[in-house]
Amino acid sequence: MPVRPLSLAIFAVAYVLIAGRRFRWLPVGRPTGALLGAVLMVLLGVLTPAQAYASVDGNTIALLFGMMVLQVELDRSGLLDAWAAALAARRWSASRLLVVVVFSAGILSALLVNDAVCLMATPLVARLCRAGRLPPAPFLLALATSSNVGGTMTLTGTPQCMLVGHFSGLSWTRYGAVMTPVGLVLLALTAAFFLVAFRRSLRGVVVAPVAPTIPLDRPRARRFLVCLGAVLVGFSAGLPLAWVALAGACLVALLRRGEPTEALARLDWPLLLFFAALFVVVGGVAHAGWVDDAVRAVTPTLTSDPATRPVPFAAFSLVASNVFSNVPFVLVLGHGYEGASPSFWYQLALTSTLAGNLTLVGSVANLIVVEAAAREDVHVGFLDYAKVGVPLTLLTTAAGLLLLAALGFA
Repeated sequence: MPVRPLSLAIFAVAYVLIAGRRFRWLPVGRPTGALLGAVLMVLLGVLTPAQAYASVDGNTIALLFGMMVLQVELDRSGLLDAWAAALAARRWSASRLLVVVVFSAGILSALLVNDAVCLMATPLVARLCRAGRLPPAPFLLALATSSNVGGTMTLTGTPQCMLVGHFSGLSWTRYGAVMTPVGLVLLALTAAFFLVAFRRSLRGVVVAPVAPTIPLDRPRARRFLVCLGAVLVGFSAGLPLAWVALAGACLVALLRRGEPTEALARLDWPLLLFFAALFVVVGGVAHAGWVDDAVRAVTPTLTSDPATRPVPFAAFSLVASNVFSNVPFVLVLGHGYEGASPSFWYQLALTSTLAGNLTLVGSVANLIVVEAAAREDVHVGFLDYAKVGVPLTLLTTAAGLLLLAALGFA
């Protein structure tokens, strides 16, 4: 088979496996599906090994790695458990606590990575609901959706925002200056939405005291705060994001005065593998010319700069991000519109990330929350999620575009 159709066939196989997560006839997950596509791209001659290696963006992988190390330190320090116990001891109303969960998940996702925040916070929120005698569904749904909303605020908030940073050349500070106020307004809108949607189940409920499950390790918590502060200073100073994150990972080891063996063992290695392999798969179709063809096909509808047509572009982004998954979608558009205006990148980051809230399978963060909650004997179904996710996504996307328009970027 000629290389060009072969590359598209491999791309299709890989993305069926990625989008379908697991099939009975081939029960593999996202990382293996992407890796299979990458291997086939090389073995069947679409890419040479050198081209495959060159297609992997080391900066994105390094940035994810460094932020994951910080996430593990936060998790093991017991700082979040202590914070949750302190909140519960105040015996706040369930409504007030829900607002705190929305803003906490959103801001933490902006500082770290939303997937990692959900992985770390879901068991904590599920236990807090059970021990504090709270209805779990509103809080778990709020955690998942607000982590996606908050992730739009910085170039390190979500994997797709990291890709936007790579392709756009925007600095962490410049991007954050635009998207942080937008994200904070959207978090407030998200909190208001949940308070209205779940007003009956939250009315009159007060949080019961909860004991922390992980003892607070004060020295480790202090080390985490020092490392996080240093990383944020580096980001704000305009230093390379990936190398600042790696410096933060090194600082963790230096302050502990030992090898971070435990932290390295607890990293999400499958996610790193997924990203590396995905770069190769998209690199294969780009090398064969399919990305250029796709851009030319949508140009009559979206124009050469889709940001000039924000509503059609947002609709396209919402649908495509859920069909193909938002990370591959951003990766493909990044290759196709590398010289686009800043408005394009802000709109792409906003819409592709908020698209993750549309359905249960729209975001890895959603799946992490649902799967981790199930291990705590709390179950959230596809329809349970859709009843909240669909209207919230449409509401926040529309509001986000209006805010970007007010700032001159839509």
